[in-house]
Amino acid sequence: MNKSHTGESADQPLLWHKNLLDALINSTRDLIFLTDQENRLIAYNKAFEKTMSKIYGVEIETGASLIDYIKVKDDVKAANENFDRALSGEQFTRIQKYGDKKLERIYFELSFNPIRDPDNQSIVGVAVFIRDLTEQVQWENALKESESKYRQLFETVQDVYYKTDTEGKITEVSPSIERYSGYKPSEVIGNPVEEFYYYREDRKKLLSTIKRNGEVIDFEVRLKTKDDELAWTSVNAYLLKDESGAFAGIQGSLRDISERKKAELELLRMNNKLSRLNNQKDKLFSVIAHDLRNMISGLTGALQILREEVEELSREEIGKYVRLVSRNAENTDELLEDLLKWSRNQFESVDLQLEEVKPAELIDQVFDRIRIWATEKKIGLKKEIGDNIVIRADREMLKTVLRNLISNAIKFSKPGSEVLVKAVESDYEVRIEVIDQGIGITPEQKQKILSKEVNYTTPGTDGEKGSGLGIDLCIDFVEQHDGQLDIRSKPGKGSTFSVVMPAYYE
Repeated sequence: MNKSHTGESADQPLLWHKNLLDALINSTRDLIFLTDQENRLIAYNKAFEKTMSKIYGVEIETGASLIDYIKVKDDVKAANENFDRALSGEQFTRIQKYGDKKLERIYFELSFNPIRDPDNQSIVGVAVFIRDLTEQVQWENALKESESKYRQLFETVQDVYYKTDTEGKITEVSPSIERYSGYKPSEVIGNPVEEFYYYREDRKKLLSTIKRNGEVIDFEVRLKTKDDELAWTSVNAYLLKDESGAFAGIQGSLRDISERKKAELELLRMNNKLSRLNNQKDKLFSVIAHDLRNMISGLTGALQILREEVEELSREEIGKYVRLVSRNAENTDELLEDLLKWSRNQFESVDLQLEEVKPAELIDQVFDRIRIWATEKKIGLKKEIGDNIVIRADREMLKTVLRNLISNAIKFSKPGSEVLVKAVESDYEVRIEVIDQGIGITPEQKQKILSKEVNYTTPGTDGEKGSGLGIDLCIDFVEQHDGQLDIRSKPGKGSTFSVVMPAYYE
């Protein structure tokens, strides 16, 4: 009994360790089983027992062949191959799918380990450790599918997606960049993003805004295509931050809005044109209602006096009224001529009739027409321009410009002074200057005279009135010749009106 008691005491630690090992093996979620050389089950844990029931619908027992429990032909083949490799001494791990399709097929990671006899090291069985990878594989497949969809979307989306690092270098860009800019992604990635801005100040403004607000929405910038053309672009982007919250780059999308911008600019141009035409219409009606009417009224009044009092007037008085009628008629004719030319230029498309023109000849013609008026005001007319100076211009337009500028010089000149017209020729241009010694112009008046938005006019030194159309007409005609009208003046010291036009060479 004592012997028996002594034997039981010696077996207790072994039993305790066995129970501890069984508890450890059965507590794991991994599948564990052992087989002998004939693939008969020696031992297995509860997880393996439950899984066999789940995927094949069998109740397993020790001593039975594991192969007999496998109901799927392909699974039997795979199991035999795996056991043959393990029994040959190979230790390996592989991922395979097992289970009856009618029940459930599961992805497993199987680790096969040969069991060797401790005495002679011969292989007496196989220990297999199995982990269920179904959820992991499903997650990986879902991730791959998601990545595939993202990549497909990334590569086919109309907008351009991009990412830059902390130094502003492009780290990623969608293939759609080539459709809009001509650049392939490989030509863009790795380069500073500012190199692709047409105006780098656009990049500075975007960067300042996105750092201040954390994002930009529909921010318009001008980018540069591979052909160095400007492309209007709308940017939606936001800051990227690392785990510490520090700036890590910028990610966003670009959309080509060049066509939209062209439409906006065209709409703006049409609105401006419509507004200008409305202003010109108002100016036209104002001239007709006021200036032209006053001139005709003055002409009618003088003629009425002559008709009613001709027998009572002296010869000298009749001459005075005749000169007045003549001058009013000339002024009315000039206003009508300017009015018709200005209206046609504003409301119709006027084609230039370019030809070789000598300004000296046109100035002589203008002098002949206004000499009587200049003589009455005691204003001298002088020309300093050679017949060798030739420009390519519309003869009638240039003549109208010179007539208006010389007439204005007389209008604002003091009696006894002189109006000088001269021309200076350089390598690229001809400058025709009309210089008077009149009352001069303030900077504020100059600004109003050159503005097409303001119908500005003041009476001359002899009370002469004007319509304000003359200078507008001069500016329009000169600009159509790719020239410009310039004014230099000081109050009380006269004015110089200059017409600068491109020089002409045969």
